[in-house]
Amino acid sequence: SGVDLKYVSDTFNQIVKPISVGTDAPAAISHEFQYVDQKAKANILIQLARHNQQALVFFNTISGLVNMQATLRHAHASVMSIGSNDKRQVQRADALRLFKKGDVKLLLVTDVAARGLDIDDLPLVVNAQLPQRKKTYIHRAGRTGRMGKPGRVLNLGNDHDIRNLKHELGDDFALVKAVNDFPDKTEKTSVQVGNAASPSRAKSTARDSDVKKSAYVKAPQSDINHVISEKPKKKKRAKASKDKGK
Repeated sequence: SGVDLKYVSDTFNQIVKPISVGTDAPAAISHEFQYVDQKAKANILIQLARHNQQALVFFNTISGLVNMQATLRHAHASVMSIGSNDKRQVQRADALRLFKKGDVKLLLVTDVAARGLDIDDLPLVVNAQLPQRKKTYIHRAGRTGRMGKPGRVLNLGNDHDIRNLKHELGDDFALVKAVNDFPDKTEKTSVQVGNAASPSRAKSTARDSDVKKSAYVKAPQSDINHVISEKPKKKKRAKASKDKGK
């Protein structure tokens, strides 16, 4: 099943720029780059989990993974991680099993730890830290869109990150078309893979180009703080009952 990103479209607006990255990755995969700061990355992942969207989330460093996992757990997001090869095999297997069952929405991984992972029907790969090499990017993207099924790769980063990604992809990262629906908004870069899309994909691409609003953007700080600091309601009810007993 595809990834439904409509739930944030009414809040965050941006211009879309389609980009081609050659034919090394399956044509069924759509690629997007989103300009965000570090806190907005957490907000995006929290919203994915809360709307039952599954994603394999990649990090370049263990420290980046650990810090993000702490933030997501604080926000009560459904998350587990496989951070390194020295993690106990039973923990790795348990995390993968729960993710495949859909009991866990976000599985945070590093490139080394993700080796050998076999996940069917993965709808979304998120590069929370962008890969430093084109080969790594292609390997990450190859986790989704398997056997001709639609997939999505979401790249999160700032201006420096996108410059590095353009440099690494070289000629495969070429601007195709700019859509000026929202000239007053911050730009978002959307990436498409392959030279030709299927009729269904072409229709989807047209909708993406006409999208008035972006799925992922740099959220206002107040929105981020609200999401991260929100506590489960049942805990509040439990506390109220305890106070009443006194």
